[in-house]
Amino acid sequence: MTQTATPENKPQITLNMLRQWGACSSGKSWFSEKFPQGAEYGETMTALYADKKYGDARWLARNVFDKAFSKEIVISDVNSLIALTNNVEGAEDNSGYGARIG
Repeated sequence: MTQTATPENKPQITLNMLRQWGACSSGKSWFSEKFPQGAEYGETMTALYADKKYGDARWLARNVFDKAFSKEIVISDVNSLIALTNNVEGAEDNSGYGARIG
């Protein structure tokens, strides 16, 4: 049986959490502009990648997994990675069968 995070236990990221974890001022500004009410972890990661803020995404993942680790975080992280790869050009052609490099 597949478990998904319910609205009551979705892993939320808040500006207060980012402050407590020592986020940089530009990261806090980006987050507060993008998500003034806070956001679910996976949604935050997807937005960071969409805005090409890869270093901030690594920082957030490291801190979330270190300070707020839970089953819901793992589920959210996997779901955000799936969402990020859904729109990769040519992904549907990369089945591995008959793949050629070069």
